[in-house]
Amino acid sequence: MSGLQGEAPGLVRVRDPEQWAWFADGVAAGRCPWASAGAVLPAHFETVVRVFPPAQDGSTWEQVAAESGRVAHPLMQWTHIEQRCGMASRSGEGPLVFGDRVPEAGNPPADLLEAVLEHCPAEGAVFHGVWVGYNQWDDPSNEALLVIPGREYRIFKGPKAAFRDWPDWQADRRGRSANLVWPADHSWVVAAEIDWPYLLVAGPAELTDSIHANPGLEAHRVPMNTPLDWSSDTINPPFWQYP
Repeated sequence: MSGLQGEAPGLVRVRDPEQWAWFADGVAAGRCPWASAGAVLPAHFETVVRVFPPAQDGSTWEQVAAESGRVAHPLMQWTHIEQRCGMASRSGEGPLVFGDRVPEAGNPPADLLEAVLEHCPAEGAVFHGVWVGYNQWDDPSNEALLVIPGREYRIFKGPKAAFRDWPDWQADRRGRSANLVWPADHSWVVAAEIDWPYLLVAGPAELTDSIHANPGLEAHRVPMNTPLDWSSDTINPPFWQYP
């Protein structure tokens, strides 16, 4: 089953640590650098792709880079391809460091997540992880969490769908996608790290190749253990260094 879901039908909170122990153990065993794919998802997967959401104005990252005279490549960073980055902070008029059309970090559009999940096979229900730090829960108890370095997640089980609402979610705070999704057989993971404006998908080459080949998705293969923070873009200099 798959589809866009504005509310949370069929989702239940998972409190058994055995259901996510493989994930935490996989991250720990990978010993990958901070800010790499292997720091936010288990490192044993064969391949990883970055999937780039469109900008707020609908532009692809490749188009944004071209407009700025920059090069689109697998390790590109928004701060290095968007010429509007840092303009407000340099002028002293405000904190608009990332420009006005940056995709929202950690919250991919539901239609993008749905398009990615169409490539991810699953028998029955899947697991959804939501970062606890949003502090938008009616039930503030943070017991039984998936914990990896620097991140804690509530885990839910339900249909394979792009949910935007969660059990115990405050009614006036709806509209956030899952930060993690994986199937019962642990054959793939979709991750939306809260500080990154793109998705990571890890799994077998056949799965990630199909995402990479989808003309409706902007995706690039990346190594599991290569940092994906601003320092990873060694081709394009960051715009905030410019006067």
